[in-house]
Amino acid sequence: MSSSNKHAESDWASLPLLPLWMIKDKLDIFDNLSLASVCSDWNSVSSTYPKRQSIGDGMPWIMQMNKSIDSGARDFVNISRKKKFTLDLPEFVNSLLLYSKQGWLLMLRKNIWKERNSFQVPDSLFLINPFTRAIIKLPDDVYASKKYYGSFSTKNGTPDRVVLLNGCLSGEMTLCVAFPGDLTWTKYSYTGQPMQIDGRCGLITIEEKVYYLNLKENMVIYDMGTKEWKELPGPSNEIGYTYIMEYEEKIIKVFFSTREHLSHSFCSYNDTEFSWERINIDGTKDTSLYLSRKTSCFAAKDKGLKVNQLVPIYRGVRRCFPVTCGFNIVSHDLMDGGTQTLELPLPICSSAKWVDIG
Repeated sequence: MSSSNKHAESDWASLPLLPLWMIKDKLDIFDNLSLASVCSDWNSVSSTYPKRQSIGDGMPWIMQMNKSIDSGARDFVNISRKKKFTLDLPEFVNSLLLYSKQGWLLMLRKNIWKERNSFQVPDSLFLINPFTRAIIKLPDDVYASKKYYGSFSTKNGTPDRVVLLNGCLSGEMTLCVAFPGDLTWTKYSYTGQPMQIDGRCGLITIEEKVYYLNLKENMVIYDMGTKEWKELPGPSNEIGYTYIMEYEEKIIKVFFSTREHLSHSFCSYNDTEFSWERINIDGTKDTSLYLSRKTSCFAAKDKGLKVNQLVPIYRGVRRCFPVTCGFNIVSHDLMDGGTQTLELPLPICSSAKWVDIG
C-alpha cells in the first residue's frame, strides 16, 4: 500500500466523533452495521453512539423467531429494502414480543416450571432496545400462566407507562399498569369488577388513556385518571376488518370491506366529540399502513398511499380453528389500485409481528 493510501485510510479512521455520529444518523441499521465493521476506531465510536429518533427508514419492520422460542436469535426484515439481519441476544431466549414503539420492545419471558418445588416461576416482563442494549426491568407478571396483551406510552422517546391487559376465554379482563422502577403492578377495574370484554384486537396507550378494539370491532377507551371507560361502536351492517393504530399522537382507524368490490375508509378519533371523523384520501396521502389482525398496527410517512398486510397462510384446521404456518405480505397501492405479494429474503413465519424499530 502506498504512503498516500495509508495517509487517506488514517484520515478516515480519525474522523472526529461528531461528524461520524451525524453520518450514522442518516444510515439505516444495515449500513450502520457495515460502518461499525470498517475498523476498530469506528466500531468503538458505534458502541458509544447515542440512539437518535430514527435508526432506519422510519418504517415498521418484521420481527420473528429465527429458530424457536428457546433460542435468542430473532430475524428483522426490512420489506422496503428486502433485506434482513439477525440479532442473537440472551434476553430473547424464551421471550415473546408484546409491543414495540420508537425502538423499544416490550417482552414477556416465559419461565419454566420448577418440578422440584412444584410451583411456577413468575414470568418476567422487561423493555429492551435491541440496538443500544438498554434494558428497563418491570415487575414480574401478576397472573402467571394467563395470556397478556401489552403496550406502553413514551415520553421524549423513552418508555413511560406500561399497560397490560390480562384476558381469559370468558372475556373477563383486568388492566395492570406500571412505570419503570415500580415494584408492583397497579390494577384498574370498572366499578370494582374486571372489565367485561368479549375479545381483544389491538391495544394502544397514550398518556393516561388506553384504547383497544374488541372482537365486535368497537373501540373501548379507559381513562386511568378519571377511572372511566367508554365504548365507541364500530361499523354496522358492514362485512370486513377494522384496525386501529397510533399516528402522530392520534388514533386512526382503517376499515377494509371484504365484499365483492374491495373498499376502504379512514377515520380519526375525536376525543372531544367522542366520535370518528372521516378522513378523505387527500388527508392520507404520503402514508404507509402496516396491518395485522390481533397484533400491533402502525402508520408511517411514505410516498403515495400503501397498505401492507400480514396475510396468514393456513395449513389445516385444529379443534375447529385454522392453523397458521406463516404469512404472506400483501401490499396494496391505494393510489393506482395495484396489489402484489412481496418477495422477501426469507419466509415469514407464524411468529412474525410488525415492530417499530425507531
